[in-house]
Amino acid sequence: MNGLCGPNAAETADRAGNPNLQAERSLGANLSYEHGIGADSQISIEFFVREIDRLIGTDIKREDVSWATTQRFVARPTNFGRANVFGVDMEAQLSLRDIWQTAPRVELRGNINLGYSKINSFPGPDNRLSNQLPWQTKLGITYDAKEWPLRFSADANWTPSDWVRSNLTQRVFYTRKFDFAMSASWKFTKDVRLSANLDNLFDRTTGRVDEYLVNQELVSLQENKTTFRKVSLRLEIKL
Repeated sequence: MNGLCGPNAAETADRAGNPNLQAERSLGANLSYEHGIGADSQISIEFFVREIDRLIGTDIKREDVSWATTQRFVARPTNFGRANVFGVDMEAQLSLRDIWQTAPRVELRGNINLGYSKINSFPGPDNRLSNQLPWQTKLGITYDAKEWPLRFSADANWTPSDWVRSNLTQRVFYTRKFDFAMSASWKFTKDVRLSANLDNLFDRTTGRVDEYLVNQELVSLQENKTTFRKVSLRLEIKL
């Protein structure tokens, strides 16, 4: 036995470096506008565009290697060429007291991001950047009690399910996500505060599917992850 490896599959590709890898370059522009509403409220909108050259990703190919007697699939960092990104980000923060002076001390906030990206060297329709979702949104509320030293807040985040092509051999599916968290704090004195946090209020299972297509043969791997509620309680004392 000479200790050399035999053949492998795309889903179990070896990993290796790339001495010919070039640095990624990008050129972008942002245009934003903010408008204040009262003392503590505002809305903002930002448009963004970016062009990436020599995009860095991971490619999977079958090739001759020194550690095997036959060709093996190898995953290497690679320059994929050009990619384009553009989109809009809208954000709003509203204090009810800016509209009605005797209203409770409630602050509402929201954000929505709409984006588009395209990797020119990949076929569509899933030839987008993995970190550029078609949309994502956040909503939140904060309440400061007038009668008690109590502060309460809640935040929700949504992201959609999405297919993303990693290379010509592999594409990945991410399930939609919804996160909801709450927190509350009670200030006994200026130096003593008790806070409670509740994360992942709704138990959820997220999934990922990796598909590999080689010579018209499709291999699919699925992974599921369950996230449970997390409760924390903290007492802060300043000495």
